[in-house]
Amino acid sequence: MMLMFISLLIKKPVSLQEAKLLLKEDDELIKEVFEYWSRKRKACQSGSLIPVVKQEKRDSSSTSDPYVAFRRRTEKMQTRKNRKNDEASYEKMLKLRRDLSRAVTILEMIKRREKSKRELLHLTLEIVEKRYM
Repeated sequence: MMLMFISLLIKKPVSLQEAKLLLKEDDELIKEVFEYWSRKRKACQSGSLIPVVKQEKRDSSSTSDPYVAFRRRTEKMQTRKNRKNDEASYEKMLKLRRDLSRAVTILEMIKRREKSKRELLHLTLEIVEKRYM
């Protein structure tokens, strides 16, 4: 019964009369518990007994508050400090990878072109041999 009273008091404030109707216990005990939780609710700044996690506001004005649980990322990316990588070298490596993959694609296309040229040459040679020999 006492747990039901406390859970009701946490969700929304209950008057002393409602508490007495809910619990058929000693009036003095009910009064002490009611006053304790009422003081606790007034002491809380948010007005609720359930703790609230502080989060950063949209305008990011509370960046210096150490009690903010979740902050937006300010850096674009994080690199390893022990290898002294920075964003510029990371971007250069990405560009190098793109360039090399393009080079591989171009070389494959050249290989196909040369094969088809060789095939055309063989066919032309075969035609000339059959016509004139």
